[in-house]
Amino acid sequence: MLRAVYACSIALIASLFHVLPTAAASLLPAQGDICSAIPPPGQLTAVSKRLVANYVLAGNATAIKRVFGDPVLWNSIFTMGEDQFCATSSVCRGVTGDACKKEVDACKLSRASALMGAETLLDGLAADSSSKNPSFSMSPALVRFDSAARMRAYFSTAADNGIECVAPKSGKMPQSPAVADTSPLRVRGLSNDLLTDRSAPSFSSTSQATLTATGDHSTPTQTQNFKATGAIGYAFQGDLATAVPYVSFNQSITDVTGKPVTTDPSSFVAGGMMFTGTIPGDVLVQTIAAKPQFLENTKNYSQIGSLTLVYKPFTGFDVSNGGFNLNDPRPLPFWPSVYGEVLFDLRSDIGQYLDRGNDSVQRLLNQNYVRAGTYFGFSLTTDPSGPSFTLTVAETYLHGFTGSVRNLDLFHTQLTYNFDAKKYVGITVAYTKGRNEDTALPTQTWTVGLSAKY
Repeated sequence: MLRAVYACSIALIASLFHVLPTAAASLLPAQGDICSAIPPPGQLTAVSKRLVANYVLAGNATAIKRVFGDPVLWNSIFTMGEDQFCATSSVCRGVTGDACKKEVDACKLSRASALMGAETLLDGLAADSSSKNPSFSMSPALVRFDSAARMRAYFSTAADNGIECVAPKSGKMPQSPAVADTSPLRVRGLSNDLLTDRSAPSFSSTSQATLTATGDHSTPTQTQNFKATGAIGYAFQGDLATAVPYVSFNQSITDVTGKPVTTDPSSFVAGGMMFTGTIPGDVLVQTIAAKPQFLENTKNYSQIGSLTLVYKPFTGFDVSNGGFNLNDPRPLPFWPSVYGEVLFDLRSDIGQYLDRGNDSVQRLLNQNYVRAGTYFGFSLTTDPSGPSFTLTVAETYLHGFTGSVRNLDLFHTQLTYNFDAKKYVGITVAYTKGRNEDTALPTQTWTVGLSAKY
């Protein structure tokens, strides 16, 4: 009877490990469970065979009791034959008869469980070593063996060879559900952000179109304020090049009863075309953009024809041990649920006034210009797969080689709560101080309102 139970148990174990091999092989241990040390970036460390044995035998009390403290049996359980490992002379110490048979059958059952666990684990490590971003590297000789032969060859010696631990590359930010949205329409807060497609992980850090409206009717002198900013484009997209015709606007209007309606000096409407080209690479993808634009200031009616050139690199270095990539969000090593990126580009603005406007003082300052500099900062997103917070802090600095503004410096920070996983709609708190890049006029504003991008 006991031998029949033993045979049924072996069959059950075999079905569990071999009917669903793919699922079992995917359950790999963490590097801390079997590596002699966690490998630093770019390096390898040995997998400890004793730790592998401990991992396989966890929960197998009979096997652990059999091999515990033995300098040979900890790996011999995987290489000895059943009759040899579970020999009566070594198992039945002090017991005879039926009690001895029970001990021998229990030994055989625990050994069979250990063998199948070891084969499944090594199959998984072999599959992982051939993946794109492996945590473990198995020697080609071991990979070529079948499951049972691989296990016997691996445990045939006590030396920690055959499998190594690899420092995995840091994971990329998962693609947003917005990647499935193929609409060519693009909506952003700033026209420069129209170069970023919704499928890009860095879409999370692009600017949002905002709308706020406030009113105070508590006194006879009623006050109403309206603010709106955004850029709307339509992308004609190829494999490595894109053209996006667009209109953009920045309007801030205040209406006080009994007084003329006033418009903020930095208010404007503009139209243009964003051309982008991409140079692909393994760890460096480069985007070059050119944006011709016509702008009219809706306060003083000056008109500017301009050309903006942008060089934006995207790096893909392994930052699993710390650091950030340029314009490519990666999980923070000390806070994996938060994705961070360094925002950076080089840009140049060239502008010529077609009409200097109707403000006699401002006309003197509205001079043709050539400016060049950089945009830099950082962005953090809490959860790329659902509702989330996105914090962006950035500064634009352009040196004026010609024109009345010699140093254009604009600081901008915003915190957005994104209502949806696609990050289309949210509530944004923003603060801006410096000179507007499009008009070069001083600005210092803070806003709280509904925001959207697409």
